[in-house]
Amino acid sequence: MPSRSGTQLSDREAALLSGTPIRRIHTTSSHIRIMDLRSMLNPVADGAAAAAAAAAAAAQAQAQAQAQTYLKTPQRTVSLVQPLTTQSSHSPPAQKTPLPRTASLPVQGTQYRRESTASVSPKTMPPPAPVPYQTPSPVISRKRSLSHLSDHQHTPQPAVKKRKYDPKSPPPWARRERDGYRFVQVPKTGPNATVNNSITPQMQPQTHANHQSSHPPPSAAATNLHQSLPPEPRFEPSIDNNEPYNDMERAICDFLFQNVILQDMQFSSPTKFEIEAKLGSIKDWQDERLRLRLPIITDAVLDPQGPRPKFESSMKIDQHSRLNKYLNSAVQQSQRPGRRPIVYKHLRETDYFYDIPQMALHLVDPVVLEHHNRSGKRGPPRLRVTRDNATNEITAVIMKTRLHDLEVRCPNDEFDFRVSISLETQWTHPGWENFPEHLDHGVRTSRNKDRLSYQHQGFLVDLTQVTPFAKQGEKVEKTHELEIEMDVDRLIEEGYKNLNNQPNEYENLIHVFLNNVKVVNRAARAPPQPMQPPR
Repeated sequence: MPSRSGTQLSDREAALLSGTPIRRIHTTSSHIRIMDLRSMLNPVADGAAAAAAAAAAAAQAQAQAQAQTYLKTPQRTVSLVQPLTTQSSHSPPAQKTPLPRTASLPVQGTQYRRESTASVSPKTMPPPAPVPYQTPSPVISRKRSLSHLSDHQHTPQPAVKKRKYDPKSPPPWARRERDGYRFVQVPKTGPNATVNNSITPQMQPQTHANHQSSHPPPSAAATNLHQSLPPEPRFEPSIDNNEPYNDMERAICDFLFQNVILQDMQFSSPTKFEIEAKLGSIKDWQDERLRLRLPIITDAVLDPQGPRPKFESSMKIDQHSRLNKYLNSAVQQSQRPGRRPIVYKHLRETDYFYDIPQMALHLVDPVVLEHHNRSGKRGPPRLRVTRDNATNEITAVIMKTRLHDLEVRCPNDEFDFRVSISLETQWTHPGWENFPEHLDHGVRTSRNKDRLSYQHQGFLVDLTQVTPFAKQGEKVEKTHELEIEMDVDRLIEEGYKNLNNQPNEYENLIHVFLNNVKVVNRAARAPPQPMQPPR
């Protein structure tokens, strides 16, 4: 600014002449002192100058208080969030320094000092101090990822759970819909997958409609996707869309049909058929101490017209114990809702056998006597009298006649089994008490039976421990037997429907009958023994 004399004035002199106050800041370690240069040049001030001085003094006091607060409050905490920097006219803008990826959340009370470099090796990091429980927060991973290229923090995705495989369940290709499995359409998750051609058949067990699952319900998008896909068509049972019959089941169906359904027997006494399957062992033709061996790996029905091997219907005590536990467990499981309960009964009885003398044979039903003579058994027919051990009451007096047998060899199970057809005739005539007792080589044949009986859907499973008669001081060996009986009246009813080409359950009854034999036979298997370490 030029002066009156034409000389150039400095900025300081120009400010003094124009009345603008110039403040000089004297900074010390304890306070800040602000001086007004105009008051030094013009010591005499009017009223306006006094008011300005008072305002300057108030501003000086406020600035001094702020300066003391700023100087006495050092910044000692470090935050993960980058602080905002105030720019001044004498300093350049601060450069944004990215946070190191190896940094961890601040821990209160930690005295460890971090290294100056941002690349910290996990081996040189101090051990973590115990942190009190607090609300979970996102954890910063120490592994490098693509998130360092973005301003957003990387959120780790949950690990995909692998589907567990049950070794006891059949493979997917061997599962059947009637066993509770169905095809479920699952879309592929690949980037090039489409809705029309991305369906793979997978098997999942069907669940009841009102079953409450512990897993969270699927999302709406997944539900809509499954509902929008067409159902997978079921496989046809064969090339001609017909279910082929099972050879073993059909052989037993024909065996019972020929010898029970088609037999028009007219009995003159109360007589009924008995059909039962007994577990046991088919003995070798040459050595009856050995079980019959055949070059087969699955169950096979022996030809009833061929040579008849010996069948021994007995088992060991440990096998009896395993079957007892299995059947008791089946009783408990059958009490659940939706199941048909198993009726359990424990019987303790004694059987006595009497020979029917020649003078009483005219009392025997002619049809029954004819079948007895045809069976090839030596000796007269016998009566079996059963008494209850607790009350000594007679529960049955019957004459049992064996008609036909069919043996099935089971190479994979503990036992084979034999399906037998017999006639049971009730003896209604008096005077049987005078019949002679049946003897086997001079030994009484009476036996004590401890029987556990399980009844389910018209089928009867009898697990019996038999103690034969023994003389005083003679040691006897107990035998154990298991037999499964069928409801013959129901079988004959369904067989007549089949004979008249009516809808029937004849084959289904025999199917369930054989299923009971199979599950009981497999329950008698010994548990696998642990492998011994090599010596």
